[in-house]
Amino acid sequence: MAIARAEPIQKGARLWPFSNPINSVGRSVVAGFAALVIILAAVVVGSAWMVREHQSNLADMEHHTTVADLLQDTQTKSGTTATFLFGYLTTGNETLLPTLQESIDSSQNALDEAVALEDKLGHSHVAQLKQIQQELAELRVGTANMISLMQSGQQKEALVAIEAAGPPYQLWTIQITNAIKSEQDQVRALRKSADRAGDLAFWLLVMSGIAGAALAVVVSILIARSIIRPLSSLEATAREVAKGGLDARAPVTGPRELAHLGDTMNYMMNTIQQHTEEIEERGRQLLDARAQAASDPLTGLGNHRKFHEKIRDVVAAAQTNETPVGLIMLDVDNFKGVNDTLGHQAGDQVLRDLSATIADIASLEQGYRYGGDEFTVLLPDCDQHKTAEIAESLLHAVGKRVINGGHAENITISVGVATFPDMAESAQELIYRADMALNWAKSAGKNRLGVWDSVFGGNQDGGKPSDGGA
Repeated sequence: MAIARAEPIQKGARLWPFSNPINSVGRSVVAGFAALVIILAAVVVGSAWMVREHQSNLADMEHHTTVADLLQDTQTKSGTTATFLFGYLTTGNETLLPTLQESIDSSQNALDEAVALEDKLGHSHVAQLKQIQQELAELRVGTANMISLMQSGQQKEALVAIEAAGPPYQLWTIQITNAIKSEQDQVRALRKSADRAGDLAFWLLVMSGIAGAALAVVVSILIARSIIRPLSSLEATAREVAKGGLDARAPVTGPRELAHLGDTMNYMMNTIQQHTEEIEERGRQLLDARAQAASDPLTGLGNHRKFHEKIRDVVAAAQTNETPVGLIMLDVDNFKGVNDTLGHQAGDQVLRDLSATIADIASLEQGYRYGGDEFTVLLPDCDQHKTAEIAESLLHAVGKRVINGGHAENITISVGVATFPDMAESAQELIYRADMALNWAKSAGKNRLGVWDSVFGGNQDGGKPSDGGA
């Protein structure tokens, strides 16, 4: 720094350490002002970047949230489609078709909208969503074929087709679940980016405050009121949401951008909470539908499909644990005569009474309506002796029923018994042999019990009639 020429020092004059204090202070002020301008420029640039970053993050968060919601809606509607499709194929109830078609169309429309949105913005995983879209279209064609088979009277072929479609549908479900997770991960990443932008804004503001004590006080007060508090509130809201508090809401205060961010976050949380409640409700409805699809509406027992699923699981567990399994098959003797003589309502009451007897002697969970007037009782951990005891109890428990306004009808049943593993080596063989024992009981005079190894193992007199024998 150049020193101005000094005037001759007069006697008694005070000596200054610098020749020209104004020049030195001026340069310091200029340097300080230049530094302050640089800091303020950095603050302005950083603030502009923060605003752009926030706006970009908000737009991307809204986009990914929308796509995730559409994919979630696709997955939920597809699950509803599968449930109603199976219900239609097993019951033939034509009233399920409008709801089934609505679920199919809603699932396809939601996925198409998600793919179009991703394709418009040119995101990298558009190909993955298009693959999911193509596979859904193939599943939809398969669904149409199953409905066509059912409507043409080919129920068996339709059921075979839906079983074959199970693995592709499960794979498709995994793919769309992964796609949903990817969208949700993007939302979380954008939220972290917004937090980082907020932290950077904080430090830029702190640096600008250091430029001058007086300015720092003013700026600190302004910042505390306009930026730091809203940012802290947004951060606190984000942390509360991260802990699972979906009802947390951010205050819509402060600068326009932060107020917009708070308003957008609140909108996002309202949407997420609404969709979460809808998904939970749909989940409850799906569970109810599955429970209804697995039970017989007349008797409350498990239906034919549920029985076959259960016996496979029970026999598989018994093979692993080396435990026995008992199976009782029974049907009502001369049931057609009850319907013809007293009417179908009386016949329905006989079936309900028989179901109640099964629930009393065995349990509601162990009884199944196999079809028509035929029932099964599946008994895990029951050997031949215990199974036969329960079968005899059922045989004797079925007594006279007063039905149709007082007309007495002597209701009897025929019972067949087989056990695993001493009489059968698989679930299918167990069903076959219990059924054959039941057929023997019917042909031998009805109102009696047939045990497979007694009837077909060499002792042709192995059936036990009821005390009241018919």
